[in-house]
Amino acid sequence: MELLKTLFVAITFLTKIPMPLIPYQEKRLRESVIFFPVVGALIGSLYVLIYTAAQGLLTTMIAGVFVLFFGAVITGFLHYDGLMDTFDGIGSQKPKDAILEIMKDSRVGAIGVIMTIFITLLQWSAIVSIPEIYILAILFVAPIISRSMMVYAMFLFPSAKHGEGLGGIFAKKVNIRQLSIVFIITIGLSVIALQMYGVLLFILVLGFSIFTMKYISMQVGGMTGDTYGAIQVIAELYVYLFAVFVFKGGWL
Repeated sequence: MELLKTLFVAITFLTKIPMPLIPYQEKRLRESVIFFPVVGALIGSLYVLIYTAAQGLLTTMIAGVFVLFFGAVITGFLHYDGLMDTFDGIGSQKPKDAILEIMKDSRVGAIGVIMTIFITLLQWSAIVSIPEIYILAILFVAPIISRSMMVYAMFLFPSAKHGEGLGGIFAKKVNIRQLSIVFIITIGLSVIALQMYGVLLFILVLGFSIFTMKYISMQVGGMTGDTYGAIQVIAELYVYLFAVFVFKGGWL
């Protein structure tokens, strides 16, 4: 029962899917990270359904748009909001304290908008470039791997706000047991979907995501709720790009 409550918290935290109301205790919220890949699998399954339906009724290109739009809607646009805030802050090229203030500002700057459009176009271009035989498997694993990258960021990097805010609940407070569970679930689901190519994809995305986390942490001074959202969106982009590289770039 406690595990089920923790799963409900993870789904409520990461999506707008209606769930039974569970009190948001910090300990339970932190423990919910073990279910981040499971929530990713739920979203990935919905990606597959939406893509299949849209492609059958319309075209592959339009199906790709529907998938990306659904991915934003199902999270209440929260991760994209974090992406825009992160790029607005870093793009200002100001000291860390000033960057954090810019990220807190509810107004959206030009840099955040431009970079979000650029990343979304890259995601769409990659999705419609993935060979048809692999696209459903990639759409399934992309939300799984990208949400597991959020947990790696929580495990590896400190809070930019010295423990305050949403980031402070997770930053450097995720333990090796939780990370190991996330790793096992992510690898297991990736292998089921893509065999050993799922492992290759995970390794490539993890390497580039850690580099991205390190860069963001150096600029901002650590992690915040916004940067976790940014990492999820960027990691999902990496999944699509590396899928094109592996499955269309002559590796097979």
